[in-house]
This record gives sequence, structure tokens and C-alpha cells, in this order.
Amino acid sequence: MTATPNQPPVSLAPMLSVRRGVEALAFYKAAFGAHELFKIEDNGSVVAEISVQGAKFWVADESPPHQNFSPETLGGCNSPTRPGSTRPPRRPRSGARSRGQGSVSGT
Repeated sequence: MTATPNQPPVSLAPMLSVRRGVEALAFYKAAFGAHELFKIEDNGSVVAEISVQGAKFWVADESPPHQNFSPETLGGCNSPTRPGSTRPPRRPRSGARSRGQGSVSGT
């Protein structure tokens, strides 16, 4: 996609819903050298835009009244899963890791 001269480029900034947002921000700063670009902190909750090596994303404390839940609340996990499937993800295709593609989950 080519940028139009009179329009700014399109960008996406994902939002991570977490518990203990203040602790999460401290973690991203220590672990990845994240920089705060914007932050609102109120009554122990936080919403912040941060950047890690130029990649911007948001971190926000969960807000169940607004249907914004953290993986911890939803019983999330740190491995690839597919909704409605009891079968575990397939193993990486031959050579996928050596090409730097990471794991490949089944469809």
C-alpha cells in the first residue's frame, strides 16, 4: 500500500487489558525499555500509551463494567488456542523456526 502525499500513514496500536496496570507498566519499562507517551492514572487504575523501539501500544487496567477484561479474568493462557477446539495446536511446520517465523498453529 502506497502512502498518499496529503494523508498521514495508517497505523494500528493494540491495547492490552491487564490487572495491576501500574505494575505492568513498570515491567515493560524494565524488561523492554518502554517509554511512556501518554498516561492517565486514577484511583489505582491506569491507561497508558507506551512505545518499545518505536512500536506503540496501549496498556490499560481491565474495566469489567465496560466489557474490558484481562486474560487473567477470562482464564486466558500464554499458548496458542482456538475457540471451540479441544485439539491442541499443531507443531511448527518443518523449518518454520529456522526461518524466524515462530510457531504455527493449526486451522
